[in-house]
Amino acid sequence: MPSALQFVLTNKLPCALLAFTLFSAMLWVPMLFASVPLLAIVVSLLAVLAHFATPLLFGLIQLGGGLAFLVPVALIASVGVAAISHVNILLIALFLLLYAGIPAWAVNSLRQQGGVARSGEHLAVVLFVAVMVGLSVGAARMDGTLQQYTAALLQPIFDSIVQQQGVISSGTSGTAVKTMQEMRHLLSLVVPGMVVLGLWSLWWSSVLGARWVAVRYNFYHHDSNLSWLHVRFNPRYALLMLVTLLPANLASGNVQFVALSLALLLAGMFAVQGTAIAHLWLKVRGMQLLLSVMYIALFFWSVLVIPFIIFGLLDTWFDFRRNTIPEDGDR
Repeated sequence: MPSALQFVLTNKLPCALLAFTLFSAMLWVPMLFASVPLLAIVVSLLAVLAHFATPLLFGLIQLGGGLAFLVPVALIASVGVAAISHVNILLIALFLLLYAGIPAWAVNSLRQQGGVARSGEHLAVVLFVAVMVGLSVGAARMDGTLQQYTAALLQPIFDSIVQQQGVISSGTSGTAVKTMQEMRHLLSLVVPGMVVLGLWSLWWSSVLGARWVAVRYNFYHHDSNLSWLHVRFNPRYALLMLVTLLPANLASGNVQFVALSLALLLAGMFAVQGTAIAHLWLKVRGMQLLLSVMYIALFFWSVLVIPFIIFGLLDTWFDFRRNTIPEDGDR
């Protein structure tokens, strides 16, 4: 490990400063280049990546120093968060729980049997519960359903679109407004599940990234020869996904809302498992060109994710990779 990075990661104050810098990057980095629009866009994207590297850093801290090092680092960094937020208790709690506590907890799951999959499962459960609890609190305050509260959160976005397009003053304003309402209704159902899936993808990637760094610099040895290509989620999550499809399609109200959000999250997890199957199958056969084509096709044609979800679900019971022996994470 580079000596400068080692110094930062082994001393509490520099490490806390790095954590705060990454977490707050989206607030101050774009402002440095605001006068150069094109450069500001690129830098803003880099700032977003830096922000979402914060859980990776705390995962790495947990792997290297444990709670005895992580807790003071997180508390020192939270002082900076308090300063920039004017002591916003909610933001401080969010930083300590979501960006420090949950990644550290998920990293500990790596040391269990089947740790790569186990960490993903644990993250899925805690992030789903956290988002649903947050929405439930908001819905209770406005005395409405979960979907109504989500629709209220989305309303400013649609108001902005309506204002920009000028549909209110156009001759087809009634049709346009109705279309917007239908779209808001649909999005209010699917957005929470997509948000949880997005958080899960980012946080699990951070956990696996911390694991990769720790393996590279030789301070992690649990299942270090297994990569994400061998991830295999517990069959109970596959059964849960199949069960949730019924209320997601047939129920209504909060039951449908929660079931659909959970089904979307689990579908995303098994899409990852299905992608790992295809990736490994092509990799061991040296089909690098087809491997690249697969990811390009997935990026531009999202409907292709459906076969990968099916493969992932079936792999839960049939284990398509049972004859693939892992050696250094390659086979």
